[in-house]
Amino acid sequence: MKKILVVLALSLIIFGCGGGSGPAIRDCGSDSICFDQQLTKCTQAKATISDGLATYYMEIKGLDAEKACVTYTKLQSSDSPDLADLIGKEMTCKSQINPETLEFGTPDVSACSGSLVDAMNAIPE
Repeated sequence: MKKILVVLALSLIIFGCGGGSGPAIRDCGSDSICFDQQLTKCTQAKATISDGLATYYMEIKGLDAEKACVTYTKLQSSDSPDLADLIGKEMTCKSQINPETLEFGTPDVSACSGSLVDAMNAIPE
């Protein structure tokens, strides 16, 4: 149950958006809509977003050499005891462009790596 809660919360916050790289990082503040809009074209941006369960720092790094959109997420805080062990953990994810929409899609957690992914995988189901 705990693992499902964590994966669901992270999916809703992190992957509800997609993002082309630009010269400056756009600061979306706490505006998840702004961040989502940047992610669809992989435009560099950053945001600190809360979902009621936790607060995440998120950043769109831009395109890598393989033309995948690279995003970074760090769980900053949470009042939920279920997420206490995940605070301070981070992950980097890559998403590919959808050839039909020409937008970046939601990466599967399998396209992510880092201490946050490792900690989520260690949570018993």
